[in-house]
Amino acid sequence: MKRLHILAKQPEAGFTLIELLVVIVIAAVLAGIAAPSWFAFSSRQRAIAVRSDVIQAVRNAQQDAIQLRQARRIEVVTTAANPTLRIGSLDFSTGTAVFSGREQVLGGTANSTGQITVEAYTVLPNGSKKTPAVNSITFNHQGLPIERDNLPFVINIKGGPGTIQQCVIVANLLGSLKTANSTECDNPRVGLN
Repeated sequence: MKRLHILAKQPEAGFTLIELLVVIVIAAVLAGIAAPSWFAFSSRQRAIAVRSDVIQAVRNAQQDAIQLRQARRIEVVTTAANPTLRIGSLDFSTGTAVFSGREQVLGGTANSTGQITVEAYTVLPNGSKKTPAVNSITFNHQGLPIERDNLPFVINIKGGPGTIQQCVIVANLLGSLKTANSTECDNPRVGLN
């Protein structure tokens, strides 16, 4: 006897075009929701990295001033593409700083996009910024700020889509450093003890 073998139609494996389009639409919606948060997070991390570098540079300048028994100046370079500090010594005979090419780019490779900017200023007792703008501070051989009229001296770090703001403040005559966020950067006398 012959057996009749009926071949059933085998379904083909794979996805339909509609299923693929649904997956792509869902992925696009999720990416649209997550992208702004990711950009804000990465900008905040860049600003924190720059702030850490500023703190380290200021502390190193103070320590160098003490160890070398020589005044050290930190200047914020506002014309550089990436946040940059210039660190050097002060020539008291002429009153000018001698930087000898020593510049420190802040934030390392994390800030290669140039979205983060750095500015420096002094805040007057009435809360306004001193004009003309002060972009440098000098520490004497004891690590104390020389320009007492320029205190508090603020190095403000801004940038990114959400305008992230961090700052480092040379707060008083002892050269104490303080970090702050947002509104306290614009009015650093608040909370200074």
